[in-house]
Amino acid sequence: MVGRLRVFISSPGDVRDAREVAAQTVEAVAHDYLRHFVVEPYMWESEALLASGHFQDAIEPPSQFDIVTLILWSRLGTPLPLKTEVRSYAGIDGRAPVTGTEWEFEDALRSARDRGLPDLLVYRSRRPAQVDSWDAVRRTAELDQMSALDRFWARHFADQGAYLGAYRQFERLEEFAADLERDLRRLLDRRVAASSDVATERRWPGSPFRGLEAFDCEHAPIFFGRDAEAGRAVGQLIVNAERGHAFLLVCGASGSGKSSLVRAGLAPRLALPRRVFGKSFVRRIMFRPSEMLDGEDLFDALARALVASPHADAGLPELGRPERLAGVLREGAQHAPAFIEAALDALTEAGRKSGRLLAHEEATVLLIVDQLEELYADRRITADHRTAFAALVAALVGRARVWVVATLRADFWHRVSETPALIALCEGHGRLDLLAPGLAQISQMIRLGAEAAGLSYEAAPEDGVALGDRIAEEAARAPGALPLLSYLLEQLYEADAVQAGRSVLTYETYERLGRLSGSIATRAEAVLRDQSAETRDALPSLLFRLVDLARDADGAAGLVARRAPLDTFGEGPARRLADAFLAAGARLLVADTGPDGAPVLRVAHEALLREWGRARELIQGNERMMATRRMAEERHGRWADLGRRDDALLRNADLADGRRLLAERRSELGPAIVSYIVQSDRREKVRRRGLVAAACGATALVAVLVVGGAEAGYFIDNFAQMSKTEVLVLDSSRFTDWVVGNDAFKAGDYNGAVTQYAKALGEAQQTVQIQPRNPQWRANLAFTQVSLGFAYLRRNTGSDLALSRTEFAAANASLAAAAALSPRPQLAADIDATRKQLAPYLPR
Repeated sequence: MVGRLRVFISSPGDVRDAREVAAQTVEAVAHDYLRHFVVEPYMWESEALLASGHFQDAIEPPSQFDIVTLILWSRLGTPLPLKTEVRSYAGIDGRAPVTGTEWEFEDALRSARDRGLPDLLVYRSRRPAQVDSWDAVRRTAELDQMSALDRFWARHFADQGAYLGAYRQFERLEEFAADLERDLRRLLDRRVAASSDVATERRWPGSPFRGLEAFDCEHAPIFFGRDAEAGRAVGQLIVNAERGHAFLLVCGASGSGKSSLVRAGLAPRLALPRRVFGKSFVRRIMFRPSEMLDGEDLFDALARALVASPHADAGLPELGRPERLAGVLREGAQHAPAFIEAALDALTEAGRKSGRLLAHEEATVLLIVDQLEELYADRRITADHRTAFAALVAALVGRARVWVVATLRADFWHRVSETPALIALCEGHGRLDLLAPGLAQISQMIRLGAEAAGLSYEAAPEDGVALGDRIAEEAARAPGALPLLSYLLEQLYEADAVQAGRSVLTYETYERLGRLSGSIATRAEAVLRDQSAETRDALPSLLFRLVDLARDADGAAGLVARRAPLDTFGEGPARRLADAFLAAGARLLVADTGPDGAPVLRVAHEALLREWGRARELIQGNERMMATRRMAEERHGRWADLGRRDDALLRNADLADGRRLLAERRSELGPAIVSYIVQSDRREKVRRRGLVAAACGATALVAVLVVGGAEAGYFIDNFAQMSKTEVLVLDSSRFTDWVVGNDAFKAGDYNGAVTQYAKALGEAQQTVQIQPRNPQWRANLAFTQVSLGFAYLRRNTGSDLALSRTEFAAANASLAAAAALSPRPQLAADIDATRKQLAPYLPR
């Protein structure tokens, strides 16, 4: 049976930073010995300090503990009363009064001499102490404290050069942490050797490996190898909170373990009772920026995350309806912090009444913003929303009631400069760069994880090297190998422990799985091979739904995972393939519970997209359509923000791309994007019909201009069909967009503007890609479009509605040339009809 072992941390108040280091060190060591002991740090901050009695009475006597750690620097503390209603306070030799530090040490020392416990560890800082040079009273008190400490030290540790008790000295906290860890491990190893019967106990019932999924809070007992980073994260966050911004950004490469570190390393440590003085983390909230339903924005999604309560320690349902909360969040720093604090105040009062919170503690919430890169990668999130979200976070963490920890892929760090409020929060201790683990850390992950489940690794017959050590060496040489390592270990567990019923993970299975680098691709190919041909053919469609493109700082395309509602897959081949990848034996895809309660499908980890060659090739072949989808989503977001105005619908080349996307990928798009493209297409058709219909209107000159524009567009479209080449339709509205910034137009030189545009069209092969037999065709075509479009521009800007003689002549001549060169009689007749409509309207 696993035993309980308690470590008492004693010190005066001048070594607060060392006390924090001591607590973190005990927690880290405790994690490695969970198979043998539940090791608990104990500090006076952990107990209720009642106003009705002396604070020392509320602290358990150190003699009742297994290990007592004493930390000293320049003070000895405040003298205790000789006697209270609870106990007497005198030194080991009967002297009085004594300080709390003296009494705690000597109470433990007396017990150690009488019964051999507790073990005593003593550390003293050699840093020079500072004395107040201005306040004489304070200076005298400080010198008195130093003198008292000298007397105590002489009594127990040094008397005229004779060392009486063992101790260690340190100058830097890093030295202290290393010494304390070494000493604690020595004491614990001694106890393990004396209690070898617990060494075979299995303490984790299922798989201790998470495959491609992150470790979560409930997996803290099997999260190994990152104790130093978790302790540093906790320390930085506490320092930031004391400085007025309780924020930390954990930044690292894809596959470095950011999410696992925050969820299974940092969050459980903060949740320990009395871990942070004055704070009780009563709730934990998980949020990803991409968790938006159709029609929602970032603040709707955040509001739902804040009030969601999947278990007792999650969410703040006290905040009320998410619809109302979303509105408060959009107001940002003006109302949101006070609104959330009101709910936390109610929790604080209830916690104090129930005894869960001490009188000096206040309810606090930890908000984990996982995969912050989605703030920049998700095209539904606008720049304005990013800025507002960052301002909201800054306002929340400034009040110290909401602590925020975010994770970010390192290749998105350059995008954070777009949100100055986040950059400001990351200054100083606000950012933790998570590096790849070293060999020793990887070895801990592999060895301790297996031990937790009562497993071991096979030794190679040729050299005796254990499989775990072989895998650790391979992983240490491969950058970004954590996802591959975790997946390989899970597959080893599934094959050897579950299917074969063995307690040893074997080399034979390791080789069959494809070793470290090939395990994901091997498994993915095996799953695909077991499907029917129809189901296998659905792989491109499946990947298109679950993968997106992003650009790094150099503009290179990278991959990011997308989420797709599972019910949008229907019952066809794509759904069958998704189910195969979801199966327990593969776990290459994951179905989470979406924000509306429905399952949402995602790739278990982006390592699948990098390591599986077939997937990489298919994704590369889909890059153009993915880029078009991103464009449509971005435009859709802007359209929604602008109140769904017609002028924010797709047009021209973007609309052509949208039509192609709809034709090729309609079933793989969300309903909102399909509706947006359809509406854009419908609006364009209505506009064209309106232009033709306007030719019969009462305003003759306007009708001529519009018909001319429509006929020119019709002419170009038909020429594209005849010559089977790509021609970009340069309608009047496109010309309007181009010419607004033209210097000649601004100066009133309309003919100059027309000439420049015509010349630009003639030179831009990528704009008008046509190769007729007569080279004059392009010039005529361009001048026709420019002339009519320019007239249309003047009409819409309120200028003279009449064509100038030069403009009329250019339009008429161009149309005449086009009619003469037209290879189709009907097209020539249509063009000639446009010429005749222009003729009666000579300039005034």
